[in-house]
Amino acid sequence: MLLKNLSPWFARRWPAMAAAVAVAAAGGVGFFALKLHRAQAAVSMQMVQLPGERGAGQLGSGTMPISASLTAANQPPPLLRASKAAFDEACLRPIRLKRFDEAIEACNRFTNVRERAGHAHAALAAIYATRSYSNSAASVMHAQLAAEAGDGRGKFMVAFHSLTGQNPQPFDLDRTRALLVEAKANGVAKAQQYIDIVDASKRCRDQAAFRLFDAPVFCLFRPELTQLLSSKGMTESQKDLEHWIDVYRPGDVLASADRAEVTYDRDPQEELHRLARFAYIFNPQDGVDRMELLRKVLVEKYGKLQPMDATRETGGHSEWRLPDGVAIALGKDADGTVTVTYTLPKRWEDRTAHLKRERELEQNAQLIRDQVAL
Repeated sequence: MLLKNLSPWFARRWPAMAAAVAVAAAGGVGFFALKLHRAQAAVSMQMVQLPGERGAGQLGSGTMPISASLTAANQPPPLLRASKAAFDEACLRPIRLKRFDEAIEACNRFTNVRERAGHAHAALAAIYATRSYSNSAASVMHAQLAAEAGDGRGKFMVAFHSLTGQNPQPFDLDRTRALLVEAKANGVAKAQQYIDIVDASKRCRDQAAFRLFDAPVFCLFRPELTQLLSSKGMTESQKDLEHWIDVYRPGDVLASADRAEVTYDRDPQEELHRLARFAYIFNPQDGVDRMELLRKVLVEKYGKLQPMDATRETGGHSEWRLPDGVAIALGKDADGTVTVTYTLPKRWEDRTAHLKRERELEQNAQLIRDQVAL
């Protein structure tokens, strides 16, 4: 069961990460049940020793051995029941109450308790994925440890980090989908949303008419496109995390271009970057009519400008609209800079609203950080 008090709070601030946090922090004991278990948790903390004490899982003096504690109803041993209650009280409850420093300290202790280690690492991965406590390296590390422990929440987080490009491992779409399927089988219902997203991306690849570098670039996730450009010999020279723009040196791909700008959109409901526009920028060069040369190449590849097909040519600006909606434009600035852009119009338009929403979320996160500091 998802943490009822945790999910809405995150959803108001970080819609997509609310999913990751709620999934990673989900437990079998609800908030109201935790109130009933507070007295039991106080006792259980003595039974399940945390690191620095007598040892994880060691029984306290006078405690009945596990083998003798099974009831006629075949209930779990008291130690394991207490361990879960202790974990919920010490690690998960502070997350619900937004006491993240306390949660980090407590959850770290449970990473050495075998029965709780996977869930503890998943909770830490979720905390470090929030805007207020953003530490992608720590989040990736804890997610991987949770997944290795067999925790479904950890598998979900590893897949999520792969889709966002935070995982340093080479991107593998099939492996990412497999992790999501495993997470769903382990009870993480939220995984289905991202399985659907991956499947939609695969269908897009099969149907896309426009291809750049012989790839359906508007169907790819950001880490995939990054890998593709690198494989073509393009090197990243700048990454603008605030505006979701990567700048590349084209290299031998298009040696005459000064740079390539890759601009992404990110839907706050899923927080996955998708290509909105790819642009080649050509600096002015004396004695070279770059505009005319590029126009000839584009006409040869995409056909003549046809107004009936929603293409136009005005004031030196040319545009082609392809059947699948991709817009290709050739333009020249007043200083002589020439630009060729490949744009998915709807995604480009949505990007403005999404960037505005991103600024609002960052401001909310700053308020949370200030509240902790003051």
